[in-house]
Amino acid sequence: MVIEIVLVYLCYFFLILAGSYYFTLFTSKDVYTRDDFKLVFPFISKFISSINDNYPGATFWSVLLVSSFSGILIPMIITHWITNSSILFIILFFVLPVIKNNHEKFHVTGPETYSDALTGLVYRFSDAIILGYGVGLGTALMYNWRSLSHIYSLFFLLNIIILSIFIGNIVIELIKE
Repeated sequence: MVIEIVLVYLCYFFLILAGSYYFTLFTSKDVYTRDDFKLVFPFISKFISSINDNYPGATFWSVLLVSSFSGILIPMIITHWITNSSILFIILFFVLPVIKNNHEKFHVTGPETYSDALTGLVYRFSDAIILGYGVGLGTALMYNWRSLSHIYSLFFLLNIIILSIFIGNIVIELIKE
């Protein structure tokens, strides 16, 4: 079960990155060459290098894995339709940037508390949290749909399309930074 989930996770993450590349390709050019369609791997390496340039060390990847694990774990444990949908991801997608933008207003100078450390982590790595949770949730949705049959096909299709669009938007924004 764990190996299947890891394989689905890696395949889904690769499909998201490839889809983001083709979306940027189709929106930026009118005429395409054969080589344009083959340049997916340089796009992925550009994605990885932009993350490594903008974020410190392995912290981004650690936050991404922890949020991915929570995105996988929540729908696996709780089989309610709300946790097996993209509703929680959409809430996270819209709330975390608000927290990120208002971090300076709420930041208090003085002794560092756990809540300050948590908001600082959310402030710095909100993109990793959203990206990881989204890819993990998409993986869990695929596994719950195909292997466990917890969700119906049309419900799965609607949610995976919504997730993929929002996650692709995050990937494109991370590359532009």
